[in-house]
Amino acid sequence: IISGIVSGWILGNVFGNNAISIIMLAGVSMILGALSVYFVKEKQES
Repeated sequence: IISGIVSGWILGNVFGNNAISIIMLAGVSMILGALSVYFVKEKQES
């Protein structure tokens, strides 16, 4: 729900209604999310 509200504003005001740009932003966000997984450390059970 929040993504639907925010992405509409971003599409209209930031990307000038160029829909491919919002898809590219989503792809970059997914790549950054996948890369951030490597920085999460799991605690060792003792």
